[in-house]
Amino acid sequence: QPSNEIQERLLLNMGQFDDVILLVSHDQIIFANNAYENLFGECCKIPCNIEDGFYKFIELEDENESFNYDFHEIVDIRVKIKIKDGCKWVWLRSNPMKNEKDEFVSSYIILTDITNRTIDVINKKATREKFFSFIIPSCLSFCGSHRHQTSMSHGKNAPLLPQLSSLP
Repeated sequence: QPSNEIQERLLLNMGQFDDVILLVSHDQIIFANNAYENLFGECCKIPCNIEDGFYKFIELEDENESFNYDFHEIVDIRVKIKIKDGCKWVWLRSNPMKNEKDEFVSSYIILTDITNRTIDVINKKATREKFFSFIIPSCLSFCGSHRHQTSMSHGKNAPLLPQLSSLP
C-alpha cells in the first residue's frame, strides 16, 4: 500500500495531465482533475452524481436511449460528447478498484479527447466511399463495353481477358 504522501503527490500531479481523470465511488464523482474543465467547458463540483457529471454530455444516436455502462467493470469505448462549442469524440476507459475481499470500492475513469483522430478517420472513410462510388460504376461500364467489343470481334462467349496459354 503506497504511503499517504505518495498518494497525495499522485493526486497533485494528475492536475497536469491532458486526459480527464475521474474517481467514481457509489455513483459519485469524488475526484476530477483540471482537464475536466478543459474538455467539458465547466467545472465538476465534487462530490457530483455521475449523471450530473460527464454522463450529461454523452450524445447518443437514439434520443430515447440513456447512457449507462457498468463502471464496476472494465470499459473501453469511444463516445461522442456534446459541449457548448459543438461535439467531440472521447475515448472512455474505466477500471474498477476492489478491496482485498474482491469487493468493488471505486473506479477510475480516463477520458481522452480523440476528436482530431476520429474526424481524420471519418474523413478518410468518406473519401474512400466517394472514390469507390465513382470507380466501381466506371469499371463496370468500361468492362461491359470492353466485353461487348471483345465478344463482337472474337465470338459471342469470348472471355473478357485472353487465356494465359495464348500469351507469348
